[in-house]
Amino acid sequence: MKRLSIVMALVLVATLVSACAGINSSMRTNRANLLRLEPGMNEAQIVEIMGQPNFKDVNAEPARTRTVLWYYTNEMGDGCLATSMSHIGVTRQDCTPLVLVGNKLTATGKAAKLYY
Repeated sequence: MKRLSIVMALVLVATLVSACAGINSSMRTNRANLLRLEPGMNEAQIVEIMGQPNFKDVNAEPARTRTVLWYYTNEMGDGCLATSMSHIGVTRQDCTPLVLVGNKLTATGKAAKLYY
C-alpha cells in the first residue's frame, strides 16, 4: 500500500511538471514570434508566424471591422507547480492582444489594450 502511494505521488508530480513545460514553451515561443511581426501585416501573415490565437474577437462595425487576436505570453503565477494547481487554463489577462483594423495589424501589447 505504501509503495502504491509513492508511485501515485510520483505520477502526479510528473504530470504537473510536464504540463508546465508545455505551457511555458508556448509562452516563450509566442514572445519570440511577436518580435517578427510588423505593422500592416494581415491576419493570414500573423497566423503563419504565430500559429492559431488562444482567443479571437471580431467587432464588425458598418465603417470598419476590428479583429483582436490574443496570444499567450505572460506567466501565470510565480511557480510552476502552484500555477498548475491554482490557475487552470489561459485567460485574456495572460495574453498579448494584436489589433487588426481592416485586416491590417495596427497595435499590439499595452497600446492594443488601451485601444481595445
